[in-house]
Amino acid sequence: MQRIPSMVFWGMSILLLCTGLAAVGRASGQEARQIPEQNISKEEARLLAEANQYFSDQDWAKAASLYQAVLDKNPKIGSAWHHLGYCLHVLGKLDEAIVAHQKASEFPRFRNLGLYNLACAYALKKDKDKAFAYLEKAIEAGFQSKQFLETDSDLDLLRNDERFAELIKKTLKVTLAEASQQLDFWIGEWEVSSQQGTKLGTSLVAKKDKGKAISETWLATGGSSGTSLLYFDPSEKKWHLVCVMDQGEIFRGSGSIQERTLSMEGDHIRGDGSKGRFKLTLLRQDQDKIRYSIEVSSDDGKTWRLAHDAVYVRKANS
Repeated sequence: MQRIPSMVFWGMSILLLCTGLAAVGRASGQEARQIPEQNISKEEARLLAEANQYFSDQDWAKAASLYQAVLDKNPKIGSAWHHLGYCLHVLGKLDEAIVAHQKASEFPRFRNLGLYNLACAYALKKDKDKAFAYLEKAIEAGFQSKQFLETDSDLDLLRNDERFAELIKKTLKVTLAEASQQLDFWIGEWEVSSQQGTKLGTSLVAKKDKGKAISETWLATGGSSGTSLLYFDPSEKKWHLVCVMDQGEIFRGSGSIQERTLSMEGDHIRGDGSKGRFKLTLLRQDQDKIRYSIEVSSDDGKTWRLAHDAVYVRKANS
């Protein structure tokens, strides 16, 4: 069984990523993303952090109990529904998991994943029609992981059905022309600040070469700068990133877009030649506001920590 605890990753502000990581030095299938939730109490945040730790430790029963405790206090926390559904699914409590997956799918950030997990749950319950119906909805909502469709053992019952091959084809329909428009919302000039409102710098994002590439020019308030190039590879159906900072650091990664979220992962090559890993997520909140988070790892992805959680606000007339 191959659940998806968090592909929402999770985003992309490349140069602020680079600047931030300069200061601090694959999404695992069993890993809880530590992106902070908005508008929750200290007690809810404490319970959520404890639940996330049990989730990371794969103690599904304890994690499920704590996620339920969080939701009893505040049912508007999408990540708690998403991870509760995962835990119940792994524990084999499919009827309860279906309720949680359905709730998770009501949150835009988790919609396509919630729908995908609903399909898996119904496949395990041997309800093929409902499973296919939810897979269709998941793909319509932006689910594009051909790998999960082909390897997730939850879906074994469906693979000999002719409908399955048609679903696979739908995940491959992103053309180069379509991809060149996927990040249009990011084009422009931006003021960048922390979640607490501290100004971090400015960013200029522009299309290059008829939209086949996107560049970002970053200038931090402290004077450091950097340049990044993002391009879509039609053979892999992935976006690729190369970022170079004025301190000599290099960032290389790749990823894809699910609904309103671009998720990427890759190598961080430091000035001294040492290497680390990074994961970043760009989440479009509205036309003029983007939220992104950055996770870093110094042990080749065994453990991760949240390094940055910032906001891009579009400049007037941009």
